[in-house]
Amino acid sequence: QNCAEYKKTISENCAEYQKAIAENCAVHQKSTASMTHKAEFEYAEHKKHIDDIKQTFEAERIEFKNEIAGVKKILNDKIYTYDSKIDSLTEEIRKGKNRMKSYTTTMRML
Repeated sequence: QNCAEYKKTISENCAEYQKAIAENCAVHQKSTASMTHKAEFEYAEHKKHIDDIKQTFEAERIEFKNEIAGVKKILNDKIYTYDSKIDSLTEEIRKGKNRMKSYTTTMRML
């Protein structure tokens, strides 16, 4: 009879242990799922933030590049203007020299 009681007690204890293990597993799985969900949510938030920063930097890079192109155009236009003025002044100097030669020749003749 003692043997039967031990078997019954062991069987009951075993069932209780199995129930406790099953409950612990369920709690653990729920906790793990919650942590996984939280981690995925935080990852998505961080990724969105990083993507926003990348877009901002890219927009600023393009804006800066366009500003540089504008400054280059202004400088090239000024260089062209100055080159034109230099060419014009050089031509005036050449004409002046020719006139001086002509006057000098005329003065020698007199």
